[in-house]
Amino acid sequence: VPLEILWTLVPVVIVAAIAFPSVKLIYFMDKTEKADMTLKVIGHQWYWEYEYPDHNISFDSFMLNKDQLKDGQIRNLEVDKQVVLPVDTNVRILGTSVDVLHSWAVPSFGIKQDTIPGRLRETWVRITKPGIYYGQCSELCGKDHGYMSIAVRAVPKEEFEAWVAGEGGSLPGSEPVVDPAAVVTPIAAAQVEVSKAGAESEVQETIESTPMQESDTQTKNIETKNNAETTNNAENSVEKIAEEAVVALTL
Repeated sequence: VPLEILWTLVPVVIVAAIAFPSVKLIYFMDKTEKADMTLKVIGHQWYWEYEYPDHNISFDSFMLNKDQLKDGQIRNLEVDKQVVLPVDTNVRILGTSVDVLHSWAVPSFGIKQDTIPGRLRETWVRITKPGIYYGQCSELCGKDHGYMSIAVRAVPKEEFEAWVAGEGGSLPGSEPVVDPAAVVTPIAAAQVEVSKAGAESEVQETIESTPMQESDTQTKNIETKNNAETTNNAENSVEKIAEEAVVALTL
């Protein structure tokens, strides 16, 4: 085998052996096939909005001002509402924006994901250690770009479930809570139907009797009017006869 072919084929084989698994690894760096939950990140000028589609939770997150900080908190990194995620969980992160280009970056996670208006971009993270992880917007987006802080609090799964309940959310697969007062037994339902039927019957009878009552009233009014006219005619006749009698006596 000529030496030129040998030193060409050997590097090609080595590069191919490195390239194929690397391409697969690069693909799965941004996408996970087995996500346990989803976090949606929405960039605004100049704050972050978060949604938990699996738990029916959403909120806005703003950086705390200097006068709002407590002892031990970090300036320009603390926020009024932290993202809470469970540890040992594959979390799919979907990013978008409503105005301009932003970038959701948390160095401890190895994530710097641009959020682009009109597009939905995906990445993921699996946190193995509880704690608070900080980040910032890493794409120039306007005058307050430096104040778009990110704070993610990683907690055990039990604590995360308690947080979801405290936020008024729900866990995937959980059954909705049924109010006992809203449960209608078959007997109660039958009683309701009977009551409805009785009420409808009474209404129908009232409707049917109303025209008859109106007709009777009209008839009575007509009779009263006729009686009054007869009385007036009789009185007029008596007066006329009396006048004629007076005239006859005078003659």
